[in-house]
Amino acid sequence: MKANHLLYLKAMDRILSSFRFGEDDAGEIVKKIAFYGVKYINTKPRAEIITIEGVKADLSLEWLIIQSMAQLTPKEFMQLFPIKKFYKGRKYSIKDYYTTREMLNKNDMDKPIGEAIIEFLWDYVNDDIESFLVNHMETCQEFCVSNL
Repeated sequence: MKANHLLYLKAMDRILSSFRFGEDDAGEIVKKIAFYGVKYINTKPRAEIITIEGVKADLSLEWLIIQSMAQLTPKEFMQLFPIKKFYKGRKYSIKDYYTTREMLNKNDMDKPIGEAIIEFLWDYVNDDIESFLVNHMETCQEFCVSNL
């Protein structure tokens, strides 16, 4: 059974609309935005008719999600999006659990990922993250084509 993308969007909206600055834990809000945002983008059907307004809205939301992920530490990121247990990367010359762990060992696990978020995502092995990146690249391509 495929998840309804609108459920994830409503969850994000509910979290953002109920946030009280100074009262709520902003770190928990950021985690939820990252998680629900990735799930929303991955389950949202592609538009049959592409408009520049729609593409700009998609890019803005994807950028918000990426910036939310940048605020997370690698340790928090791993809790939300566990590393895929695939161990044959060396055999097939692709990323796997071990290459992800090597990348993580180069980072401070308790420091936010920050500006290196795109490289971090690219080197991270998780089905949800890989799908999110593919969807983001498709949106970027749509943006470039619509601006020709």
